[in-house]
Amino acid sequence: MVILSKYSVLEYLTWVRTNNYLEKKRDKEFNYLLTNLSNYIVLDVDSGTNNLVFELQESASNCLIFKQFGIDVEEKNKFFLSEITALRQDLDFMPKLHFYDYQNKIIIIEKFVGYEPISLKLRNCKKLGSETIKNILKTLATRLKVIHKKTIIHSQENPQKYPLEKWEEHIKANYPIAPFWKLFENVWNSSQCLVHHDLNGANVLIKDSDVKIIDWEMSEMGHPYLDLCSVIRVICLTMGDSPFFNLELTGNFPQIKDYVEYFLLQYDSKFDFTKREQLKVIFKIHSFYLFDEEYYFKNIDTLLS
Repeated sequence: MVILSKYSVLEYLTWVRTNNYLEKKRDKEFNYLLTNLSNYIVLDVDSGTNNLVFELQESASNCLIFKQFGIDVEEKNKFFLSEITALRQDLDFMPKLHFYDYQNKIIIIEKFVGYEPISLKLRNCKKLGSETIKNILKTLATRLKVIHKKTIIHSQENPQKYPLEKWEEHIKANYPIAPFWKLFENVWNSSQCLVHHDLNGANVLIKDSDVKIIDWEMSEMGHPYLDLCSVIRVICLTMGDSPFFNLELTGNFPQIKDYVEYFLLQYDSKFDFTKREQLKVIFKIHSFYLFDEEYYFKNIDTLLS
């Protein structure tokens, strides 16, 4: 496996061009890049211990994202396969997959120019106005409905199914009450589909009321409510005027609750009591370890009542 740096990305692409490497995996955008390499500069976007992420920029409006997976992580194959499997669904709100190199765990994908993270958008909620916020949440709910209708066929090359056993150890260690595990098991087994599983405030991008979803490396087969929990958490933490899950509910909680309710009903117009109780179960194990357990549980119950 070749491990690249900012300074060797163009060298790698020159080698791909010169040796006709993986020619069948190219599209016209990638071939344009190879033909015009001298016009591009490489910017380090978000390189850390897990992945290397660079922007290939010809101009402000013509950019691609170059990503190499798992530099220091044993699960690099999992992340790489998860991302390309999701992007092969070829949905217009996902980045277009222009090229991938299985051997070196590299992908080159579309960059959504002019979009900004939903966390930045929602922090300006007063400036945006309720109608704009509702349009964003409606579009996001619609996107998730499309994703959650997808089921991925698993094989040796695409093994990304999040097994129930991974949750079992986690839950039993932190929730010693046996009935809670059984309750979670029943909810988990009730529905399985493609889930993003990392819908944090940076992975949902907004331009006007359009919504794009990026970074699919954590995607897998799982319960759809995992994604709903992520979105609700983003709404609460970005629009709340206090550490939402760590303190008593104050301030603009009624407005936040209204937005959460609107989002859920756009996702499912019949989001009834049974579905809310199932969502509470998923939510309570979703990220409780980040917050004060007493307030976290209580505030979830209040929010989803």
